[in-house]
Amino acid sequence: MDFLTDTSIGLFIMIVAPGFLSLKTWGLIHPTRHTSLADSLYEAIFYGVLNYFLVVHWLPPLMARISYVCGILAYIFSLIVVPFLLPFLWKKILSLEVIKRKTINPIPKAWDVFFTRRLPCFMLVHLKNGQTIGGLYAYESAASSYPETEDLYLQEVWNIDSEGKFSSPVEDTMGLLVNYTAIDYIELYQYKTKGEQYVSSTQISNETNIDASQIAKDLSYVNISGRTRVGYNIDALIEVLENFLGFTNMHKAFLFGVGSLGAALLQDSGLQHFGLEIVAAFDINPELIGKDLNGIPIFHSDDFPQKMTEYNVNIGVLTVPIQIAQLARSTPVNCRLKRLFT
Repeated sequence: MDFLTDTSIGLFIMIVAPGFLSLKTWGLIHPTRHTSLADSLYEAIFYGVLNYFLVVHWLPPLMARISYVCGILAYIFSLIVVPFLLPFLWKKILSLEVIKRKTINPIPKAWDVFFTRRLPCFMLVHLKNGQTIGGLYAYESAASSYPETEDLYLQEVWNIDSEGKFSSPVEDTMGLLVNYTAIDYIELYQYKTKGEQYVSSTQISNETNIDASQIAKDLSYVNISGRTRVGYNIDALIEVLENFLGFTNMHKAFLFGVGSLGAALLQDSGLQHFGLEIVAAFDINPELIGKDLNGIPIFHSDDFPQKMTEYNVNIGVLTVPIQIAQLARSTPVNCRLKRLFT
């Protein structure tokens, strides 16, 4: 297969063609602007050169030493499979929190930022002519993406009552198509709170990226059963999971380590919504001891045994460096507490 490295056709096959494959794949998974052929060629060469140095220049020759067939398969893998996977890897890198904090959002429009998440919701579409349309945007709905003109398909049309609430789906409709030029603005509402009664394991899987069969298996361990081809009753599922996780009962807890993370937790009253109330904190910093933060007293760590008896607490939350947290798990702190979270 020397022609791949000795001719201009070979150069095209080795670099430009895989680059264009990566470029087209990226356009399918990410909103992408239209570019001229010259600009596309530059981007394709970038992807192609990256792919060449990653795998093409070493893997096929190496595999060809084993056998001719292995060499052919290595070229197929290097020139087709890897260029196809590179855009997915790049998209995964861009989605990392550390990258998102340091870079601007690569998705060019807020329309695409929302719709690429594929979050089911109810929509109130306010038209420029003063009309309001209600509908369900879910897994059978669709929205165009940049750089095409924005338009929207809602899989269900809903009646809106006099108070502006979703009352019931309109019978005998196949959904609704709305062109962006007719839209003034769109209000988005949570899926469940607007009348949806059931959710399937497949829907949960789409939102959590956990396999649907694993979700069904996990839910089989709690006191909830779903209906075939319908799913789980949402209200019953929420109630069962809240009871199972202990969210319906308030549990007192101590916090150890009033640094930046610990201080943030002390000021966050939202933990009480999940059944956890931090009643006291412990630290060794003399500047903190004896003070209150958000009404929660801070004691010296040596006072822990006495305060445990006083407060009747059996849960601890460690917000200290990992080395200290590992040490604390083998100390009397851990021995006296039934649960210790790090």
